[in-house]
Amino acid sequence: MEETILDLGSDQPDDQSSGASPPPPQAPAQTQQQNTPKVISNPVVDPIAASTSVPTGDGNTSGQGSGAAVPEGVKGWGWGPFLMTWVWSIGNNVWIGLLALIPYLGFIMAIVLGIKGREWAWQAKHWDSVEQFNESQKKWVKVWLIWMGVILIISILGLIIIVAVNPAANIE
Repeated sequence: MEETILDLGSDQPDDQSSGASPPPPQAPAQTQQQNTPKVISNPVVDPIAASTSVPTGDGNTSGQGSGAAVPEGVKGWGWGPFLMTWVWSIGNNVWIGLLALIPYLGFIMAIVLGIKGREWAWQAKHWDSVEQFNESQKKWVKVWLIWMGVILIISILGLIIIVAVNPAANIE
């Protein structure tokens, strides 16, 4: 998919600002050729860009961009992308997941990442195998569980300290 841009401008640089003498007059045939549009093609940016690694040639389509086929073992709901949203997105080169940082859009993006995140991660980053990919995605859930455990422990300790100190009981 390419985007085309028409350039109707002159092929000659603007020399008026440099003080150089103007170019010699051209024959009418050259002037007509000069004003014909030229087509400049720019590739449209792929939202899931291909990885810079070289494909293995063994049928592994990971890291080849959004047009790459996704194996059945990769498709499906992803708890890692749903729970870790933007952190998971950075780790898996799925940059669209950073939209989860926008207020009110974060929860919607979490659901979208839960549904499509595993496929996008497969397409955005090179993986040695489907098994390696699945192990990596399981680690994201483990990281989330550990993180929530730490937050829970800190919250409980904070609550215990507040109750133990209880500044309201000291006021008479």
